[in-house]
Amino acid sequence: RQSLSKLMHVWKRSEGNLKTSYTQNDYHIPINKFNIDENIDEDNSIFNCSSISLLLEKNEKKILLLADSKSSIIVDALTARGFSSENKVRLDLVKISHHGSLKNTSNELLSIICCDVFLISTDGTKHAHPNKSLIARLLRKFPNSKIYLNYNYLIERLLLSEDGEYRSRVLPMPHRMEI
Repeated sequence: RQSLSKLMHVWKRSEGNLKTSYTQNDYHIPINKFNIDENIDEDNSIFNCSSISLLLEKNEKKILLLADSKSSIIVDALTARGFSSENKVRLDLVKISHHGSLKNTSNELLSIICCDVFLISTDGTKHAHPNKSLIARLLRKFPNSKIYLNYNYLIERLLLSEDGEYRSRVLPMPHRMEI
């Protein structure tokens, strides 16, 4: 509630100045060159602090929809439910936060989830999203994972010839996906 209250005051002042993240992409770096254990400063913008995320469960399937949420808020919510790096939440699908921004998906969050299917929704035209460094983290920390992007051309922009071993795991999002 506090975040939402703050947002109401900030929103009017910030109109037209919504710059909240990177402007340069990291697509020129091969996946194996990223330091996937590096801690990154979290996105603390009021806009993302007020985002709504959902953990959906039905018929023993679990989907985590992260909207534009901050990792620390999600980690707090999951640990309050008893999940940890020793007792990971098993998920069938995760929609990655904030269009694939590295600043919204921490190593701490990744350490308490077990998932092999990730979705990233972005057209890649603003804020250099998705961050290739986040793609590298997902691919290397979850060796059996697949990452689905909703725009096919992003795959070609992201993956270099040096990234060949990962090409079969970064895929266009199907029109229909069954989990």
